Formats: sequence, structure tokens, C-alpha cells
Amino acid sequence: PQSGSSILQKLPETVETLGSYSYYGTAISSLPDNGTIGSAGSYAFAECKKLTDIDIPETYNSLGDHAFMNCTGIKELVIPKNVAVIGTEIFNGCTNLRTLTLPFAATKQTCTDADGEVDVYDSVSDLFIYQWNSWANEAMDFSDYAIEKITITGGETVPRYAFSNMTSLKEVDLSGTKITDLLDHSFYNCYSLESIKLPTSLKNISDNAFTNCGELGEIKLSKGLRTIGEFAFSNCKALTSMIIPDTVNSMGSRIFEGCTNITELTLPYAAARRSCADSEGSLTVYDSVAD
Repeated sequence: PQSGSSILQKLPETVETLGSYSYYGTAISSLPDNGTIGSAGSYAFAECKKLTDIDIPETYNSLGDHAFMNCTGIKELVIPKNVAVIGTEIFNGCTNLRTLTLPFAATKQTCTDADGEVDVYDSVSDLFIYQWNSWANEAMDFSDYAIEKITITGGETVPRYAFSNMTSLKEVDLSGTKITDLLDHSFYNCYSLESIKLPTSLKNISDNAFTNCGELGEIKLSKGLRTIGEFAFSNCKALTSMIIPDTVNSMGSRIFEGCTNITELTLPYAAARRSCADSEGSLTVYDSVAD
């Protein structure tokens, strides 16, 4: 289609791929759907200012890099479960996008498998802003972005640094998933995060998972949780209480470092590891509740 065109031409069923820049800068208000399109290339819908309330067709399984770049009309979007690959910076410049639903907490579904491998550019943060060779994403600037709520609907893990430095993010909902692991630094430096809904399937919270989430006032942990890593809740200054379920067998050192407003804490045993509190248990100098 020509630049500025609002006509979404009907595509033949033989078209299964939308190439790069296919609808770049056009005035389309919906995505093409011929029942067979499986992938949209890089910049496919970039600069399409008339895209607002859009539905992604069920046949789409891959969205390229920058596919919705600068689509400032989009305020809410659901990426359906059939999508397995989401390109980096797909939402770059989507400064009015406030609520987002993703099928997994990464750029690729395989990154969230139990044995999945992630690269430095596979985080949810990288869907908005690309930062060269940095896991922590500390140079990312979300000050112009409205993104406040992200719901995840699938995956087995939240990969390391998945939401790191998304400073505008206030709410994350994982409750509808069967996620078992929050890997290290998964919500690192989410300074504005106020609410996290965890799944009942969660088994492990890794090191620094919520470090510096200073506005996070409550974290409900379900029975079934087994381990909590070092510094997991460090500097969560809004926390005033927490109940560690009795299914937890191991707690890392300094998990509450900097949590200066906690006044009530329920622990399943008086040590860092359950084995330390057994009648014949042995412990090291770093296994106390003070640690």
C-alpha cells in the first residue's frame, strides 16, 4: 500500500509472510488478515498512527523487530499465545502504550522454557528500548513511556533481567501462568513497581529478583515455594511484612537487606536453611536469621 493509504487491501491466501516495511507509515487502522499470514517482518507496521485498538490475528506467530515502532495510537495491546517470537524494540516509541499482555516474559518463547537460554537482548525491556551489550539495562530511559501494567500468560520461567530497569512499570500479573522460576535480577531496578501477582506454581525466586523495587508494598508467596535467593528483596523499602511459607527449604543471605520498614516477619524456621534447624543440623557463621 502507498504511504498514507487507509485502504487495507485484501491479500490472497497464498500470502503467508508480510515483508519488512510492508505497511510502514500507512493509515491502516487494523492488521491484515487473510487466514494464512504467519509472520510480519521488521518495521511492518511502524509509524502507522491510526492503529489504536487492534487485534492480532490468530495465525500470526512471529512479529519482527520494530514492527509497531512509533505507533503512538496504541494504548492497550494483547499479544496472543500463538505468537512465539517478538522482535526487539517492537514497541520503541509507543509512548502511549499503558497496558500490555504478553504470552511469555521475553522476546522468544524458547527463552522461557525450563532449560531455555537467553541472550542479553531477550528481555521484556528490550521490546521497548535496545541497549548495547547490557544485561542490567541501567542506561534505558523509560521516562517518556506510559507502560504501567504487563500481564504474562505463559512460559515456565521469568528469565534473568527480564523486566530490569523498567522504571515506569507499576503492576505485573503472572498469576494465570504455571511459571516455576523467577531467575536472577528478573525485576531488578523496577523502582515504581507497586504490585506483583505471583503464580501458585512458583518454586524458586533467584538472587536479586526484586532488588530496588522500592514501591513494592506487598508480596504474597504461595505454598509450594522452595527457595529464595540472596538479596531477593533487598531495598524493597515499602515492604512492612512478609510470610515465608513453610515449604521453603532455603533462604539466601541478606534477602531483606535495606528493607528498613519491615515490622513483621513470619519464617518457617530460625535459620537460613531448614537443615540448620534440625535437631542434628549444622550451620555456618552465615546461617542465622540476622544474616
